[in-house]
Amino acid sequence: MSDTNQTNTAETLAEPTAAARDFVLRAAKTAKERVESLHQGAEKATSMVESALATSAATAADAARAVQGAVYQDVEATLAAVEKLAAAKSFAEAAQVHVEFLSQRGRVSLDRFNSATDYLAKALQSATKTAQDAIVKMSERTDKAA
Repeated sequence: MSDTNQTNTAETLAEPTAAARDFVLRAAKTAKERVESLHQGAEKATSMVESALATSAATAADAARAVQGAVYQDVEATLAAVEKLAAAKSFAEAAQVHVEFLSQRGRVSLDRFNSATDYLAKALQSATKTAQDAIVKMSERTDKAA
C-alpha cells in the first residue's frame, strides 16, 4: 500500500470517529442535563411532601388541642351542673337545672360538630389544592425532562 492510500484511509477513519465522539459528547451532555433536572424535581417533590407532612402534623396537633379543650369544658360544665343540682331546693328545681344542662350541652355539641365539619372541609380543600399543585409541578418537570 502506498503512503497516499494509508493517509486517505486514516483520514476517512478519523472523520467518522470524530463525528461519533461529538455525538457521544452531546448525548452525555443531554443525559446529564436531564438527570440534573430530574434530581432537582425530586428534591422539590421531597420538600413538598415534607411540607405537607409538617402541615398535617400541625393540623393533627391543633385537632388534639381542640379535643382536649372540649373535654375540659365538658367536665367543667358537668361539675357546675352537679353543684347546681346539689343546691336545688326541690325536685322541680333539680329537674329544671338538669333540662337546662342537657339543652346547653346539646347546643355546644351542635356547635362543635359544625365547627369540626367546617374545619375538616377547609383542611381537605387545602390538602387537595396542595396535592393538585404538586402534581401539576411534577408533570411540568416531567414534560421538560422528556
